[in-house]
Amino acid sequence: MASERYVKELVLKFRRRPVPEDSPLGLCVGHPEDVWRLMRHLIDEPQEVFCVLHLNAQNILQSVAEVSRGTLSASLVHPREIFRGAIMASAAHLVLVHNHPSGDPTPSGEDVRLTRQLCECARLMDLRIHDHVIIGDDRFVSLAQRGIIGIGDNGFSATKADVSIVMKPARRARR
Repeated sequence: MASERYVKELVLKFRRRPVPEDSPLGLCVGHPEDVWRLMRHLIDEPQEVFCVLHLNAQNILQSVAEVSRGTLSASLVHPREIFRGAIMASAAHLVLVHNHPSGDPTPSGEDVRLTRQLCECARLMDLRIHDHVIIGDDRFVSLAQRGIIGIGDNGFSATKADVSIVMKPARRARR
């Protein structure tokens, strides 16, 4: 699949090499909408795909790792796989992202449980999980904006005006 190849190229090909101009590596990821724009290709996946964005201390994207590829409605994710890649990438911050092939980005109870577990593990290793973004058909849900990851503590900073239950990405004019 094209998107699988894209993620693998980001992880394997561009790490520790000069970053090509068209690569998303080196971009600042400061808001859930940035995550959606970067990872929206997951919409086309027929099964759940769980990825982790590795950011430096200035929220600059260093690498993207596909951690798990699951079934139509589930993906097996273990903290060991999440943090192994983060440590190898020398990441300071992480953003979790996965798709819901059903198109509905509403988080399941398992999504919430996993996010809380991963946040606790991250705290023990002095890493920060900024957000867990769930991607659906042309919309996404930010668990930081839902308050599951503490905004200002562990999540992206946001104001009341930024917070919504389900966000539709803003359409921007092409240059």
